[in-house]
Amino acid sequence: SWQSKHEFVPTEVFNVRMIAGALSWITLAYRPAEVLSLACVLRFMHTQTAAVVEACKHFASWLLGTRDDPLVFVATEEMVTAIFGDSSHANDRLTSRGYIGRLLRVGINTISWKSTLPKTVSLSSRDGELQAAIHACKCIIGFGILLRDLGIHPGGPLPVYSDSSATVDCVNSDMIHKESRWNSIRLNWLRQQVLEIGRAHV
Repeated sequence: SWQSKHEFVPTEVFNVRMIAGALSWITLAYRPAEVLSLACVLRFMHTQTAAVVEACKHFASWLLGTRDDPLVFVATEEMVTAIFGDSSHANDRLTSRGYIGRLLRVGINTISWKSTLPKTVSLSSRDGELQAAIHACKCIIGFGILLRDLGIHPGGPLPVYSDSSATVDCVNSDMIHKESRWNSIRLNWLRQQVLEIGRAHV
């Protein structure tokens, strides 16, 4: 029941902080692909409830059950650098915020990824997807600077992908939806990046 899941568990029975610390070391040293799942567990590491204890046990069981699964990198001739942004709407129960994430790929290989809770609550999935696109755009700009410093930048614009047609339409339009006016500064920043890249590569 809901009440039983939130019952206090003594540290003598199960020390959540100690176990979470061990899970952190294992994940960061050996299983980087599970960092998002680890972050979800660590958000509640100071809460000694039955639900958190169960989550720690499930995560530890997952790490053990998949300990032989490799994180595979494949050498291919297609080495296009691109980034993908996505969001979920209001799925964090504590804050009503939605997670946004980005995934950076070189060819078919994922080399960087992150999922985080933004500082603001999005009023719609459209605005959440827009925040994810901005998050991805900032990341690819920084990575592009690194590639230039290393002398391996491909020379053209590095693509940013979004599965939200509303976000794509907003970026390629001068209009702002009345319910997205609070997000107008972020939207105009993203539009400016697209326009400047377009002028530089016409």
